[in-house]
Amino acid sequence: FSVDFDGARGVAVGAFGEVQSTADGGKSWTKSKLPTELTLLDVHTDAVRTIAVGQTGTIFTQAAGGAWEPATSGVTSRLFGVASNVDGLAAAAGEFGTLLLSEDGGRSWHKLTLDWMQIGTDGGAEPHLYGVDVGADGMLTVVGEFGLVLRSTDRGRNWSVQSRGTPSVFAVEIREAGKGFAVGQDGYALKTTDNGVTWTCVDVGRK
Repeated sequence: FSVDFDGARGVAVGAFGEVQSTADGGKSWTKSKLPTELTLLDVHTDAVRTIAVGQTGTIFTQAAGGAWEPATSGVTSRLFGVASNVDGLAAAAGEFGTLLLSEDGGRSWHKLTLDWMQIGTDGGAEPHLYGVDVGADGMLTVVGEFGLVLRSTDRGRNWSVQSRGTPSVFAVEIREAGKGFAVGQDGYALKTTDNGVTWTCVDVGRK
């Protein structure tokens, strides 16, 4: 269901705890399995750690060169997205507004509570959150249903709505230069050039 790369090293995750890894940019892959029958839905990898998340709040972490270890998420929600920076700040996003934060590289997690009425969802509905990005400076960007792009500069204590619309947004990535993209349903795509402060629609030639 997901793949992530750090240079030539990559990790892919999928059904029944399957993990595949590559050290040559995807030319060859090694298959392994985590001690779970649950589906892993997203993975983040960098030079320091790898974090995989999935069904019923499942989280596994792996230090560079180490073994996979289970982590306690404290939730039973499906987790659709995960990201981390090299300093160990990590976030995981999931169904019905689930948003988790870790400050120790994914070993321990706590749940963030967002005020959906203030954010402005219909009747305070808790949207599925599908993707998350964690910047080197600790900025959090989360995307999900209702075209939402949410941003926090204080580790999730306060949030601002950077964009909203009709299509769901499934994934987001912002690079160090401040340029990033978010993509979703029906060819919906957004672009930022100022580290997620503003977003504009991108024409991808959908019909």
